[in-house]
Formats: sequence, structure tokens, C-alpha cells
Amino acid sequence: MVARAIIIDTDPSPDDAVAFLMALASPDKLEVLALTTVGGNVPLALTTRNALMALELAGRGDVPVYAGAAGPLVGALRTAEHVHGTTGFDGYDLPPPSLQAAEGFAP
Repeated sequence: MVARAIIIDTDPSPDDAVAFLMALASPDKLEVLALTTVGGNVPLALTTRNALMALELAGRGDVPVYAGAAGPLVGALRTAEHVHGTTGFDGYDLPPPSLQAAEGFAP
């Protein structure tokens, strides 16, 4: 079976990070070409940082991360800091990422 090539659009907090890490752990089924981040659980800068931290933790700096939309096309961004904390990864003692987001806008 040939792995299906995918791009994962995400607003990483721990739930999304676990999901894309599981995809990365299944290379025979899924080829993760890139992650794109959006403002959601927390603002865009933090979701992008969270994606980079999770990839670095997994040793997958080969997967590019592209920052996308800072908020919805219609209406204001409504974040979920009350659930995921101010960073989206509150409670996890991860070092700041040394990885950088890829150049360019996700779309």
C-alpha cells in the first residue's frame, strides 16, 4: 500500500499535537507533507510555536510548518485559553523550539 500524502491544518494544543504525531508515526499509511497552523485554541503565533515544539520533541524537523489564517473569514477569533491555558500547552514543560516556521503563507 502506498502512503497517502496529506497536509494537516491545525491549531495545536495537546489534542491536535497527539493527532498529528500519530499520523507521523504511521509512515506506511500517511506521508505528512506539511503542517499548516491557524488561530483557534490560542492565537496564531502560539499555535505555530506549539506545532514546532511538538515536531521538535518528536525529532521531526523535516516536516515544514506554515502559518496560515490568524482568525476566521467571518467574525472574530474566539480562543479557548480557559481550556488549554494561555499558551495552548500550559502544564507541559517543553523547551522553546529551535525550529522555525517555513517562509510563506500557508494557503
